[in-house]
Amino acid sequence: MAYGSRQPVMLGLCEVVRGHWDHGPWERAMAGFFSEPTAAGGGTSDGPDDELALVRRLLAWSLAVQRRAKVPVFEAPCLWRDGSTGAAQPIRFALPYAGVDAGKLAIEWVSRSAQHAMRGQTPSAAAVDDLMRALRPFQAPGFNTIRFLEAAHALDLPWRGVVPGVIAYGQGHACRWLESSYTDRTPVVGTRLARDKFRTAQVLRQLGFPAPVHARAANPQMAVQLARQLGYPVVVKPADRDQGQGVSADLRDDAAVLAAFALAAGCSDHILVEKHAEGNDYRLTVLNGRLIKAIVRQAAGVVGDGRHTIAELVQHQRQDPAHLRAGELRGHAPIGLDTEALELLAQNGLTPQTVPASGRMVGLRRRANVSAGGTPALVQGFIHPDNRRLAERAAAALQLDLAGVDLIMADIGRSWLETGALICEVNGQPQLGSSTTPGIYRQVLRELLPGPWRIPVVLMLASGAGAARQLHARLADRVPPWGLACAQGVWEDREQLAPAPGGGFAAARVLAGSRSIGGAIIVMTAAELLRDGLPFDRLCLLVVTAERATPDQPPEPVPQAVWPMVLAHVDGAVACASSHMHTLPTTMLEQRALPLQCIDDGDTRLADQLWPLLAGRIVPSDRAAAPAAP
Repeated sequence: MAYGSRQPVMLGLCEVVRGHWDHGPWERAMAGFFSEPTAAGGGTSDGPDDELALVRRLLAWSLAVQRRAKVPVFEAPCLWRDGSTGAAQPIRFALPYAGVDAGKLAIEWVSRSAQHAMRGQTPSAAAVDDLMRALRPFQAPGFNTIRFLEAAHALDLPWRGVVPGVIAYGQGHACRWLESSYTDRTPVVGTRLARDKFRTAQVLRQLGFPAPVHARAANPQMAVQLARQLGYPVVVKPADRDQGQGVSADLRDDAAVLAAFALAAGCSDHILVEKHAEGNDYRLTVLNGRLIKAIVRQAAGVVGDGRHTIAELVQHQRQDPAHLRAGELRGHAPIGLDTEALELLAQNGLTPQTVPASGRMVGLRRRANVSAGGTPALVQGFIHPDNRRLAERAAAALQLDLAGVDLIMADIGRSWLETGALICEVNGQPQLGSSTTPGIYRQVLRELLPGPWRIPVVLMLASGAGAARQLHARLADRVPPWGLACAQGVWEDREQLAPAPGGGFAAARVLAGSRSIGGAIIVMTAAELLRDGLPFDRLCLLVVTAERATPDQPPEPVPQAVWPMVLAHVDGAVACASSHMHTLPTTMLEQRALPLQCIDDGDTRLADQLWPLLAGRIVPSDRAAAPAAP
């Protein structure tokens, strides 16, 4: 990290030839494709002195195109002039990235599209589609992950990728891992049970829950036989798939069962046939034994207006940009008059040419899953307490910390003990959904990480690590333990975790992956900082010393370029050796209201000077005992 960004940045240089051009058509085209306004603001053209505004637009759009592709970049770019007064204005920038190759792809595409626009060629839909395909390998997987990352950014909750798909939220002992909505405390046994609907039903029935009556079908003929035994209508579905994949409901004859079996067999070898249950489709989400959300899902279809046919209503829906965008976000294609839709229309005595009455809902899908185009609506205030407890007990039966309980019943406001109900599925990795509850991802993160999310981090810019070792020794035996990272290795309290990993930055990245430390002391040289940036995005204390690795080594100067890279990340205090004080930009210190303390270059007990600055910035809960006097 550098220049105040909470995400890693790539450093770049952009040369702009002085001139004047109208970028209005280009910006309008970009906004139409990527749904974000210009970040530069004001006006539609850049004058001869507005090179910074032009580059800011290019960088902002390079981030917007990545967000459209679900590449998690949230920070704003930082840019500044390089000082040249020639015809080509060099402008340097720090551009946040989630993947280096994704960032390069985006900025190169945006730059090309801007230059084409200068010749009157705005981006085409085909060019945008090509870009989205190229960025697909870098996108956050699924739907939960990108929304959790957006929520973390809004909360100022630090995060980092562990491996593709697994995200660490928080730092040190406060860290939690998530893979989509699986948490690091989701039990393996409960997850495996939830993935198998047949075994889930067995567990639920043993505990008296209203579980489905079903049987496994090894082939299409067996599926038809089971359907006849159970009595139509029936449901055919895979036993081991989520989000309604391969599910066909309300099947009323042998031909429908055969077609449904073929659909289910396309995504699983384990097929169930069960008795169809009439009622509304509810999804109740449970976190740590408590219901946090309840929705009712209505199968996809069209609403009559008394004037247009069903075919015309479907066509209007397919041409509605808002509807298409919602489908893209939810992961389903626009609805059409396919075989399933035509069968449902015939079943209800309708045809594509029927003109439904105004307000009449015409269903075109048998399942109500949002991934199949279903529409969710909140029912939070209408749940009978018995139904709330039913969902909470079902999640507990599989020992799931976060679960989606799918309930079929006539009215969620009446007790299931009175009306009957069916738990058709317990999902161990539920989609939380943000359309009905925009704040739910923040809510879940706050509950998973209730305490401080960050650990105190001390960065010491020095060639030697003697003062850092002194300070680390004063923090010995604390709970949680403090870590030390320097060119000589990585320590957690008194235990060395790793040998010298190749420099202070590399050592600090090892320490950043620890889930047990309560704080960190990092030693880096100024040259390392300029080359690698910061390993943490926030510092409680920045210490700049004249300490050398060996007595005969000359003191390392602090280049002016270091300060804008690091000072924006300090939220505590700065301690600087007297020999380096002249390099400090006092204006930046004043703007950030950072306390400054001058420290003695030759003090062999530098930790004594630093301890008062640090002690007041350690939260009381971190203290095991007050450190003994040296």
